[in-house]
Order: sequence, then structure tokens, then C-alpha cells
Amino acid sequence: MIRLRRCSADDIIRAREFMKKTREWQGMSAEKKLQMMILFPTTTQALKMEDCCRTGKMPGRLIPVPGQVRAGCGMGWIAGPERRREFEKFMGERGICWEDIRELYL
Repeated sequence: MIRLRRCSADDIIRAREFMKKTREWQGMSAEKKLQMMILFPTTTQALKMEDCCRTGKMPGRLIPVPGQVRAGCGMGWIAGPERRREFEKFMGERGICWEDIRELYL
């Protein structure tokens, strides 16, 4: 038989401190940052963007589109929103088609 005990206030405080330290250790932030997400109509275009950005030294990475966004092929390029115009020019020069560019807190 398993005996359960009630959590004291100290137990709850220790658990919260542990979770906070764990988040910091894993590099996770409780605060969300404003990010630019470029959505693509096809996976081929998303992978082309990844390849071009690697060779062109553009910042960002390819991620699965979060559930709050219902568009595109399911993959999106995420980067800082301050370089939006630069990315639009970059994609236009390389013939990369995009469906939408959104700014989200992620």
C-alpha cells in the first residue's frame, strides 16, 4: 500500500525552484520573444530556403509550424523580425516562394 502525504508550502517552493533551475539549465526561457516566421507552400521551398540560408550565411532555422498557425506546408523559417526586408530580398533573388511572413511570440 502506498501512503500519500500532503505537500507543505516548503515542498511547493522547493519544487518551483527546482523547475526554474531546470529551465535555466536547459536553456529554456519562460519569456517568449517576438520572432518572424516565414511560411512556405511546399516542403521543397522550405528545404530550398534552408539550403540557401546555410550557404548565404543568413540567420535562423527551419522548425515545425506551431499549432497556433494554420498555414503552409507545416514547416517555417524562424529568425529575428528586424531582418524582414532583408529576407524578402534574399528569397526573391533566389526564387524561393513563400506563402506568408508572420510575427509571433515564440
